[in-house]
Amino acid sequence: MNSKEKNAIKLKKYIDDISKYWEEKEYIKICKLANKALDAAQSYLIAYNTRDFLVNKMSAYIVVASVIMCDNDNIRLIEEKKNMKCISDIFADDEICKWIIETLNIINIDYVRNSLIERVVPKRFADRFDFNKFDANTEKQNEAELKKIAERKEDEWKSFLEKCEHTGVLDLKSVTLNFSKEYFDGETRNGFYIAPFMKNSWAASLEILHKVDILCQTLDIPYFADWGTLLGTIRHHGFIPWDDDIDIGVLRKDYDKLKYAIANCQNELQLYDVYNDAGWGGHASRITNTLSFSCDRDLIKRYHGFSFPAGIDVFVIDCVPRDKKQENEQYDALKIIAEIVTARADRQNCKKNSDEYYFAQKNEKILLETLQRLCHVTFTNEVPDDQELYVLKEEILSVYSEEQSDYYTVPHRLANGQDYYIPKDVFDGRIRMPFENIEVSVPKGYDFILRKNYGDDYMTPINRGGGHNYPYYDIFVEALQEERGDKTIDDTWRYIENVSYGYYKRFLNQKANPVCKFDNSYFKPDTIDGFKINEMTKRNHAAELEVLAEIKRICNKKKLRYFAIGDTITGAVRIAGYLPQSEGIHLGMLRDDYVEFMNCLSMELDSWFTYQSIYSNDEHMDMRTYIITDAYMVRDDDYMERFHGSMDIVGIDISPIDYVEDDVQKEQVRLDLIKALLKTSSVISDMPPYTAEELSLVDEWKDKVQIDISKESNVKHSFIRAADTVASGERNKTKMVRITPDLQIGINNRYRTDWFEDGIELPFENTTIIVPKGYKNMIGE
Repeated sequence: MNSKEKNAIKLKKYIDDISKYWEEKEYIKICKLANKALDAAQSYLIAYNTRDFLVNKMSAYIVVASVIMCDNDNIRLIEEKKNMKCISDIFADDEICKWIIETLNIINIDYVRNSLIERVVPKRFADRFDFNKFDANTEKQNEAELKKIAERKEDEWKSFLEKCEHTGVLDLKSVTLNFSKEYFDGETRNGFYIAPFMKNSWAASLEILHKVDILCQTLDIPYFADWGTLLGTIRHHGFIPWDDDIDIGVLRKDYDKLKYAIANCQNELQLYDVYNDAGWGGHASRITNTLSFSCDRDLIKRYHGFSFPAGIDVFVIDCVPRDKKQENEQYDALKIIAEIVTARADRQNCKKNSDEYYFAQKNEKILLETLQRLCHVTFTNEVPDDQELYVLKEEILSVYSEEQSDYYTVPHRLANGQDYYIPKDVFDGRIRMPFENIEVSVPKGYDFILRKNYGDDYMTPINRGGGHNYPYYDIFVEALQEERGDKTIDDTWRYIENVSYGYYKRFLNQKANPVCKFDNSYFKPDTIDGFKINEMTKRNHAAELEVLAEIKRICNKKKLRYFAIGDTITGAVRIAGYLPQSEGIHLGMLRDDYVEFMNCLSMELDSWFTYQSIYSNDEHMDMRTYIITDAYMVRDDDYMERFHGSMDIVGIDISPIDYVEDDVQKEQVRLDLIKALLKTSSVISDMPPYTAEELSLVDEWKDKVQIDISKESNVKHSFIRAADTVASGERNKTKMVRITPDLQIGINNRYRTDWFEDGIELPFENTTIIVPKGYKNMIGE
């Protein structure tokens, strides 16, 4: 076999390998073979005095891959061989020439690659490329026009702020939609089954949309149903059966108004986007009620049995600049930002110090340099994080106003190179239409949008099943399973049923039947030890005894012990009921029973009651847990019937009882720490924002002890909770115990542990109550 034949065999191997690498997008491997492959191609073409399509195709792959990877060594090599057949033949073959020019135009996304393309493309094809597209010297806009636009925006914003000030803060917490009980049953629509919990999710999303609708209508902020929600409004007058979320759109000029209104003009919702959430990378902002699973019964009622975060997606509709050069610049900038994010993701999947990692890092650096040059910006950090890039994207999109535009677009479609241009008049005007049990706004030109997104036959339902990770709440269920440590997902679903949609169903079906029985004589005004007890006080006492009956029911079921403490013991012993000056019933539980009682409340407590504790409510500042009657979203007549004519919210407090260390020195250290935490809590504001001095106290404590006190939540509450955590530290049985919450009011009484080893049942009003075995010692008898 002669050298020509050997070279031909070698070249065929290069052609096969490089073609394979091209299909697999292994551009680095192509670059590594470039030098030897081009030499083999040149030798072959000269030796056989021929043109070869496959050889030319291989060489074209090398040129394009070298530009993609910004491989300067290969580009220099290609320049040197520009007049050799291995390169020149590429541009002599019409088919390959057309392909390479089209491909190079597609990857011409930054000024580095732009300059590399200029070096490898023959001059006769230079007119096929815009080699000046990344020139930083853009044309100046008409200053008079820009001034006029700025003045218009300023006047609009001033008028909006005046309206906000006049309106004040809307109480959206008090806004609640009405649904029939049957709405929450599973049903089939258009051949697709909608599970009961999805109906709870729908209702929660509708609740948020309704609140947003009220806010927007009050403050004249135009919004409209968008994407699947727009299609559902027109075609189904509600949700598309296989959809699980709600989308709305706002024009860019109205988005800042919506953000301001959510932050300052209502008391229920939060909006998250790239500006206030460093981890936010979505192409839509989101308005939500919470960020985590919640057992808060008020919230579960308000959002119809859905205890996970509920929300609506907000898509911002942007102006496309009329000036073609400005449009191209905007598109290029958006494309580069998308490329940088992709390059970072690629790098995460590469081994450090590998060729792939090196090229991904190099590619990101080139793209960042291009972005800074194109947008005339300097980043805060040498390598900006994703949030800074996404914020820049928002700023780029907000540059142009409606006066400079004839079309609107959606940025994530535009960045993906899709032809998504909507004439401005499509959004001129809104129409109110039904959506499930509410009304929403849709754009006047909704038909154009729906045809653009879903085709001319958009009114014909196509049941493709749930899309985009349907149902969306599965990810929350899996996270809750991990947090709770449940063995199976079915265990987690049983818990969710008990505390959320099952609880809500029980609430919807609850009957106003009292547990305790009283004859009318009980409510007659009375005088005890010279104190007058009126009828309403008696009715409140009866309501409290209903709370006591519920606590006793749970304790009996779970085999837990409770004890009367404080003046409740005295009342039970001396008059078999309330002392006339008593503020209510006070109970205590040894810490282990207290913890188990607390853990079961969300699942066991009847729907007529709710609870507050430092472990379930950030605003709760008392170390005692309160079991209280629940009148939220209950008809007054039903509440009064259930609680013996009481019109007040009443409850019983329960205190944890903790063991006191036998070692005097250790106990004093623990006590000093508890007192110091409580003292610190007393100088912290009840609610944020906190002063720098207050926040510095958190840092001081973190330096001193290993206690988790967060600056992100309610700081005062965190200190009180930390004090309770320290107090519960001794779980082994000792000689003495303490009623821990007494420390909040400066009382540090200690009691013998054996006094709480058992209880004695004593009469109390028309029922009984358990007092500690050592009750006589505790009240001095």
